[in-house]
Amino acid sequence: MRFIFFTKTNWDEPPRLRHQLAHLLVGAGHEIVFFEVPSYPWDFTKKSSPSPKQIKLTRTKQFLHHKLRLSRLLHFLNAVFEKQQIREKTLFHGINDQDVIVNFNYDYYFLRDIFTSNRIITVINDNFWCRALGGYEKPLRYALRRTCEDSNHVLTVSTVLQDELARYCNPHIFHPWSGDGYLAPKSNVTRRTLLFWGYIGERLDIDLLVELSSVISNHSLNYRILLVGPIVGSHSTVDRLRNNPVIEFAESSTLDELDFSDVLAALIPYRSTPEIDACELPNKALQLLGRGLPLLVSGMPHFVDKPFVYRLSLSSDYLKTLNRIEREFQRLPEEIKLFVNNNTGEARLKTLLALIGKSES
Repeated sequence: MRFIFFTKTNWDEPPRLRHQLAHLLVGAGHEIVFFEVPSYPWDFTKKSSPSPKQIKLTRTKQFLHHKLRLSRLLHFLNAVFEKQQIREKTLFHGINDQDVIVNFNYDYYFLRDIFTSNRIITVINDNFWCRALGGYEKPLRYALRRTCEDSNHVLTVSTVLQDELARYCNPHIFHPWSGDGYLAPKSNVTRRTLLFWGYIGERLDIDLLVELSSVISNHSLNYRILLVGPIVGSHSTVDRLRNNPVIEFAESSTLDELDFSDVLAALIPYRSTPEIDACELPNKALQLLGRGLPLLVSGMPHFVDKPFVYRLSLSSDYLKTLNRIEREFQRLPEEIKLFVNNNTGEARLKTLLALIGKSES
């Protein structure tokens, strides 16, 4: 079977749900045509990134950035332009009505005009409309509603988003998963590292990290905070963490390249913002749980409530929380393992193919 992915993502970006799902389908013997983020009519420099053999990358152009479509007329004009672009690529790649469309773009309501009889599965993994310019959500919600209504199935990654999308359709929960399964942590090892793995930027709760590092330093605790990943956005925000004896930075790396032998917990210290607060189980969470690590999180009030999830805030007793993780670390692996094994790629693949089967009946 062939799946046609529509995204606003480059293939060579750090892995997100769309990359994860593409690899999962390829591993099961399927083919992928992956539409990367559209460029603009005047941009002739963007080329598709290298990709695995079974994943064909392609790119179209858009008339106007989705946040700038502040009226139905602008949505219409962009749709006319993008539909022509997509039709040309459809002919080039020989896309037919047996292919399954997997759409990650909340504003691609015009796909049904092109793929009149194809099965369309839309994945909403973010509340994009919360980032509308000037807070003017109406045109974005218009596109979202039409996209959902014209899809055979809508998947989403949290119950908060599920409740929001229920206005327009009957969405299904589709959490991320651990691609590598579960790897048990070494036992009887002194653990003194709190690891953050991901984008380092304004989404992080910098105040919390500064306060946590101050507590560690002031109490002469032998902990370090290790931030692994690319620095994005304003460097002035991250500069507050530099020259801090407790905090270390490391270049981007895969989880396979990291040493977890002294890691006590995985930090996911996000600020509270409308788009982050809807998050229930970030993609990285299951990957880190797959390494047997408990999670130390901030923000995200709807984050899954499990014994291996510890919460931090500016009003937290940091010492009490760290001591508690140390005490409980040895008994957590079995609970983490059960959760990871219940959230596998095989389970997600079964869910996806079952939806397709329903479409065929």
